Amino acid sequence: MKKYLPWVIGVWSMAAAMSTVLFAQSVSVNELIAEGKRYDQKEVTIEGEAIGHLMRRGEFAWLNVLDGDTSIGVWAERKLFEAIGRFGRYGIIGDRIRVQGIYHVSCILHGGDADIHAHTLKV
Repeated sequence: MKKYLPWVIGVWSMAAAMSTVLFAQSVSVNELIAEGKRYDQKEVTIEGEAIGHLMRRGEFAWLNVLDGDTSIGVWAERKLFEAIGRFGRYGIIGDRIRVQGIYHVSCILHGGDADIHAHTLKV
C-alpha cells in the first residue's frame, strides 16, 4: 500500500488543480476584447445567451454567444452544442450557456477574427 501512496497523492493533486480550471470564474466578452493580450491563447470561461442559429461546418460548428451587448463566436465540435434547445433572436430569449475554451485575439484558422475554441459547454 505504501508504494502506491505517492501515486495516489499525485492523482489527487492533479484533480484538485484541474477543478480550479473547470470551475474558473467567468470573464465578460467586453473584458476579453478590452484585455485581449492578457487572455490570448489562454483558457477562459464565458457565460451568455446562445443567439442566432448553429452554423454547421462538417463535424464542427459555430455559435454566437451574447454577453450583455457584445457577442463572440464560439467554435467547437457539433456534438458539444446538442444540449442547446433554444437560440435567441428578436422577441425570443435563447438558452443561457457557460462555455470554456481557448480564447484567440486573432485566430489564424478563422480569418483573423477573435473567437473561442470551446471544449466544454453547459446549458
